[in-house]
Amino acid sequence: MTDGNLSGHIQRMEAADAVSVEKQFVDRRPQTTYELTEHGRDTFESHVDTLEALLEQLERDGSETDGDASSE
Repeated sequence: MTDGNLSGHIQRMEAADAVSVEKQFVDRRPQTTYELTEHGRDTFESHVDTLEALLEQLERDGSETDGDASSE
């Protein structure tokens, strides 16, 4: 991912209140800190739950298919 690409993603996540961005100078050097907001954390956890449910469904569908194939 390029710096510009990453920056675009961060800006969209910040606009969606998923990430907070803090910019400051430390020892005269710029430092940017990113943190998931509560909304961002909830959204991420929901996404992970959805992916886990999809994987479980695929495993169930796969085991049903395997069982059908062995009975033929």
